[in-house]
Amino acid sequence: MSLREWAVPPLPGEDLVEREVTVGGTTASIAAHDRFVDALDMVVEQVGALGDLAEGTELARTWGVIRFEERDGVLRATTQDSRSVLEIASKRVTDLSQLLWVEESWRAVAAAAGFEADVDVHFRRTKIWVTRQMLDRREPAELRHEAGKAAWFLGEQPFDERLSTNLAGSMKFAGNVFASRPEVIPAMAVPVGWKALVDHDRGIYEIRDGDDRVVHAE
Repeated sequence: MSLREWAVPPLPGEDLVEREVTVGGTTASIAAHDRFVDALDMVVEQVGALGDLAEGTELARTWGVIRFEERDGVLRATTQDSRSVLEIASKRVTDLSQLLWVEESWRAVAAAAGFEADVDVHFRRTKIWVTRQMLDRREPAELRHEAGKAAWFLGEQPFDERLSTNLAGSMKFAGNVFASRPEVIPAMAVPVGWKALVDHDRGIYEIRDGDDRVVHAE
């Protein structure tokens, strides 16, 4: 299975498919890129199972929160714009493309590498330690999620061991990485103790398990 297709996320508002769902007499619009129509329909089903639906209703997902807000007289599903580093209300977008891109890419990574563990990652809470200028450069990178450490570690090849031992780098939120190097985000699906090698243009090209064995390579 190739993971190249998960190197570039869709832009907000691109090639949207829109669905309507009515819960308790209230109708809302939910939209996403047509690439994720099946995942979108699953969200619609999940929303339909809610007991109530109104402005301010929230639905927690792995990567973020879907919040229903009134926009131009229509109740719409919104998510945080992952390219925005700050949590700003106006930066919420009225489609679920970025959120579904993350969730679907994680499923693809799990299938390619052959693991089934769920990843406990929540947007705005996840911290990544990175080497200097990592977010401004495009060299191949390694992402690690080490046992006993809450944060992720992102560094150039060869990986700077001081990054995870002395924390010699800059602490960034996941949003910063999404804005600068979104190809790294799918690698955040790997379990604790694993690592992934990521290229700016082709995405994940190698995944190693906790015993440093290659479980996926392109």
